Amino acid sequence: MYKACAVSCYDGDLLAAIDAAIDDGVDLLSISIGPESPFPFYYDVIALGAFRAIQKGIFVSCSAGNDGPYPSTVTNDAPWILTVGASTIDREIRATVKLGNNVELHGQSLFQPKDFHPRQPLPIVHPAAISNNESAAVCEKGSLKNIDVKGKIVICHMGQLRIEDKGKEVKDNGGAAMIVFNEQDDGYTTLGPSTQSRGILKPDIVGPGLNILSAWGVSIDEATNPFNVISGTSMSCPHLSGVAALIKSAHPDWSPAAIKSAILTTAYTADLNGNPISMFDRGSGHVHTLRALNPGLVYDIEPDDYIPYLCGLGYSEQQVRYIVQRKVNCSTPTLIPGAQLNYPTFSMVLGAGDQMTYTRTVTNVGRPFSTYISKVLSPQGVAVKVMPSVIRFKDLNDKASYTVTFTRLENVTRSSIIGQGSLVWNSIGDDGYKVVSTIAVVFV
Repeated sequence: MYKACAVSCYDGDLLAAIDAAIDDGVDLLSISIGPESPFPFYYDVIALGAFRAIQKGIFVSCSAGNDGPYPSTVTNDAPWILTVGASTIDREIRATVKLGNNVELHGQSLFQPKDFHPRQPLPIVHPAAISNNESAAVCEKGSLKNIDVKGKIVICHMGQLRIEDKGKEVKDNGGAAMIVFNEQDDGYTTLGPSTQSRGILKPDIVGPGLNILSAWGVSIDEATNPFNVISGTSMSCPHLSGVAALIKSAHPDWSPAAIKSAILTTAYTADLNGNPISMFDRGSGHVHTLRALNPGLVYDIEPDDYIPYLCGLGYSEQQVRYIVQRKVNCSTPTLIPGAQLNYPTFSMVLGAGDQMTYTRTVTNVGRPFSTYISKVLSPQGVAVKVMPSVIRFKDLNDKASYTVTFTRLENVTRSSIIGQGSLVWNSIGDDGYKVVSTIAVVFV
């Protein structure tokens, strides 16, 4: 663990912490820090430090930010970073409130005083219905002194005030219990598409990030308990870092890009009800740890492969040099659009009549003498053609390339300005490999 922040996070301290980790020879970096808004990569200190890390073979996982549910709020969106969004989890520490009419409302709670009698009916008071003062609605300090809350359950709006501060105000005024509720979705994760590179689908992946029990410094906020329950991408990022560590231990010779590919192409894309999730919410999907350990195929990228991509973003040679830490000549490599990078997903903007062709190269990490057949779920309003549609490998680590052509169809009624689909390479035989690449399209 490297301390990079105190009250604030300064660029020099962040870079120093990353450099120290690189010098120590760590295998991966988990960074639950990010800017308030996305920056060009040559201005983004985490993107700069992360590139130095991947040049040394160090995997970097970063939080995507917590400013949702608005589009294009994702940060830490450089393609050499695993950008992690947050999802809900399939369990909860449930607390149930039973009203006088026998209606039951389910929430969550971690604490119940020993002298609290859960089956004893208590009156409910809603300060927002009594006072026009917004501070009373959110149970701000001093706002309840003129409201009779003694021995009652107090209803507090979430707002921007910490739950701990609300609880202290309720307790100081004699309240017996408190119910905190949100009137809208909490912005505990950010959404794509990326503003810095529309050719790269971000966030990359989502992992558990809602109400996560974690260690907590007792010096923080005068806390007395070394544990806390927190939500956000700062919680989901370490989960994915742990998955990356498992993959690295099983495959120590894999590059950071190969590890990322294994995570992205094996994710699942449906919610707990079996409904599809928007690709700008979840990227490639929700992490599936066991599948990621044995993905069958990977999309690999060497650090130097990012140079034509960076030049293709319109960066000057000096700006690219800031990132790669050496002289470059943007006229020498063939410039490529973001979607041409050998990334495990496809992301593009299609105008009327547009046709775009991209090349990908996959490496066989499954079994020798294996064959894969492509299957396409085309986004609405787009024709997708894969050539060749069958790829074969004789040995492990063999490579095969294919092209995908995306054509926007005319006179097709679409239900959205975005389209999503997938390209799947299915192995023949008992292997059961299913290598999935998400397709994201923005129509203009």
